[in-house]
Amino acid sequence: MDWIVSFVSQNYFKISTAAFVCLITYNNYRLQEKRRETLLLAKLYAKQLAATKQKLKDLEQIKIKESLCDVIFFVGRAGECADHIIEKFDCPLPSCPASKIRKMVSYIDAAETSIDMCLYLMTNKTLGDSIFRAYKRGVKLRIISDGDMAFASGSQFVRLLDQNIPVYLTGPPYIMHEKYLILDSTIVMEGSMNFTTQACSGNYEHVVISGAPGVVNAFRNHFDTLYELLKQERKQLIRESEKMSDSLRENWD
Repeated sequence: MDWIVSFVSQNYFKISTAAFVCLITYNNYRLQEKRRETLLLAKLYAKQLAATKQKLKDLEQIKIKESLCDVIFFVGRAGECADHIIEKFDCPLPSCPASKIRKMVSYIDAAETSIDMCLYLMTNKTLGDSIFRAYKRGVKLRIISDGDMAFASGSQFVRLLDQNIPVYLTGPPYIMHEKYLILDSTIVMEGSMNFTTQACSGNYEHVVISGAPGVVNAFRNHFDTLYELLKQERKQLIRESEKMSDSLRENWD
């Protein structure tokens, strides 16, 4: 025991210094741990805050879409606007078809995930380009058209078919005469108008853009039913065609 007292007495300063250093080191360690905990909590809080802000933003966007009700009227007789209908031109006339087409295009260009199309005829290149841009940026397309008009002169559906995008067609004796788009499953664009330059510049037409959930859901259910029906009909036609080919091959042999 005496030797311990003697050792401590002789090395008191060293022991005190070492103890002080240990204490400082420990306190620094605890301080760093506290800072790390605080930083971690701050990051977690910031992440939760960002998620909450995004959720509120998404909810606000949903409310905006659900309250959306826009109506575009084409009043025929393009007159002095006829020479710039298919060009980018800021026409001051409120009746200008070009500005109204661009308004329709702005809705299509805003689509992020999906576009469901049910159109009798689409020959207007400006509107066709907007659908093609959607395809290029990865938007999922589902298309229904009339079996005769899909291949009409200037049809924009041919461009989509060239990209192996399936276009389901109704056949005779039935005519698919509907005209509507469903954008991102949240907005419906529908009306009297075929997507043609004649309809935009020479006809009296209307287009309604709505985000009302009841309206959107009705169109979605209708489209899904028709799309699946035409898909099954195509599969049946393919099976019948394959059977006919096999039968012809057997008879030929």
